[in-house]
Amino acid sequence: MVGPIQRRQQKTETRYRWQSTRPRRKRCSVRSSTCRREKAGLIDPTEDQRKRPLADHIKEFESYLNNKGVTPKQTKKRSPAQRMVNDRRWRMINDVSASGALDFLGQLRRDGLSAQTYNHYLKAAKQFTRWLVRDRRTPLDALAHLSRLNVRRIGAMTAGR
Repeated sequence: MVGPIQRRQQKTETRYRWQSTRPRRKRCSVRSSTCRREKAGLIDPTEDQRKRPLADHIKEFESYLNNKGVTPKQTKKRSPAQRMVNDRRWRMINDVSASGALDFLGQLRRDGLSAQTYNHYLKAAKQFTRWLVRDRRTPLDALAHLSRLNVRRIGAMTAGR
């Protein structure tokens, strides 16, 4: 004979038996190639972001800095990245390159700016490209491998002349 507690347990188990714990699979139509490529992991999640103009990303980066609590003076220091983008005529994220950045920075040095200024420009540009990667706007950081100049060594060399 089945008692009242056992009947309640049986009802609870049968009531929820239809629910599945497995996640639902996304159904694709036969003609939807993007759906099949997405399921296979062949679509880049940053593809939509890389189609947008670089100027939009810079505005959002400045907004990010302001919302993060950075002072207006520090936000203004990010303008060297904007100057580099304008000088190199980079329009999209894919246009950003280490060789273009080095050309711009080398021109700064030839114009007589100090190694410290070179480092400030490089630091601002690298901060922007790191943010692009962290915010999943591009898969790779084009400027990650660039290093700053040794200000002390260069300063000692120019002082001896």
